[in-house]
Amino acid sequence: MTAPATPQLPPDPGPAGAAASSPAEQRRSAREEKTKAEVAKLVAETKALTSFWGRLFEAVKSIGAVLAAVLAGYAALTTYRVTQLETAQAEAKLAAVKTELKSANDAVVVANKEVATKKAEAVKAESDKKKAQDQLAAIETKLGQDQEKARLAESRLGDVRKQVANNSSIPEPARAAIREGLNGVSATLGSNTKVPDHADVWRAAEKYSKSNDAQAVQQASKILDEAAGHLWEAASGIQAKEMPSFPLSTTGGMFDPTKQRTERWYAFLKPGHGSPTYWIKYEIKIENNFIVFREINDGVVYYKTPISSPTYGEPFVERIKSSMAAQLKDEMNRPD
Repeated sequence: MTAPATPQLPPDPGPAGAAASSPAEQRRSAREEKTKAEVAKLVAETKALTSFWGRLFEAVKSIGAVLAAVLAGYAALTTYRVTQLETAQAEAKLAAVKTELKSANDAVVVANKEVATKKAEAVKAESDKKKAQDQLAAIETKLGQDQEKARLAESRLGDVRKQVANNSSIPEPARAAIREGLNGVSATLGSNTKVPDHADVWRAAEKYSKSNDAQAVQQASKILDEAAGHLWEAASGIQAKEMPSFPLSTTGGMFDPTKQRTERWYAFLKPGHGSPTYWIKYEIKIENNFIVFREINDGVVYYKTPISSPTYGEPFVERIKSSMAAQLKDEMNRPD
């Protein structure tokens, strides 16, 4: 864009009026005018350019705002899509949990039905058991009554036999016929008389034999018997090896299931004597998962070994040999 040219005015004649300008002054004045025109043109172009860049800056600002709005919208859309995905995943998990919960509830319902069925069966079994027990009691009562009647009848038959035997007025053929008839009645009573089988005793014994208490006592008895067997092997081995001429006497054998203990008494006999000076009284007891060998006279524990893996090797034999030394010494000091 070019600014309009400034109109040219004739030079001022100055205060002198009519005197004409020199050529040098005219050239200077022309240059000044040209410079002013160029400056004015430059100013106008600068203003126009400044206005253009201002509008351009405003346009860029507007575009930035639009771009920011677009980016914000894209971010919001992305967040929305992520939220939708997470929501879908959460709903899928919730559906799976609901399915598992329904399956668990169905299983609980089935289990409750089974429990109710088992309870009903148990109640019926208990009722049947009670009826059977009542029937058995009634049969046993009736049997007792029948046995008592048979006993009374047999007693009366005995009285009749005595009367017939003592009545000399009855002819012998008649007596024989009466005796035969009484014997037939007695045989009939005997065949109808049932010997009691004591079923309640056998049932109680069977029930106890299967109980935990009976099995615990049986297990303890087995452990203690095995330990006592090893004690006998050690003592008899010592006697045979060290002093074969001294008989080894033994007694005891008491077993206490409540205290899980047993006793074995041993003694060496000096040849020529029938009884020992005293007995070595061993207690074998189960204590804290150990088999403990204790000498009752002085309370000394000579040996103990774990129940889970008992060992009866050379250390065990040496301990038993040491425990027998005092009794052997007393036997040796006895007069012949």
